[in-house]
Amino acid sequence: MKEVGLVEPLVVVRDRSDFKKCALLDGHWRLAIHSDVGEKDAPCPVSRDDEAYTYSKRISCLATIQEHRVILKALKCCVP
Repeated sequence: MKEVGLVEPLVVVRDRSDFKKCALLDGHWRLAIHSDVGEKDAPCPVSRDDEAYTYSKRISCLATIQEHRVILKALKCCVP
């Protein structure tokens, strides 16, 4: 995570009872890893509703070649 960064952002929705709070819709594992490496901030698109779909299904996913390049970049940066 430190070498490559957050490839896909976390997705949140505003809490209806407290507008200052958010609920995580997509990216639970990414958030856990992000926290484990000591990061406190992450890019988060704010969804307008809490539908059952994930944000990434509405946005294009990484192509296979893009995933391949991310993995190569991570390996090149000394990821074990």
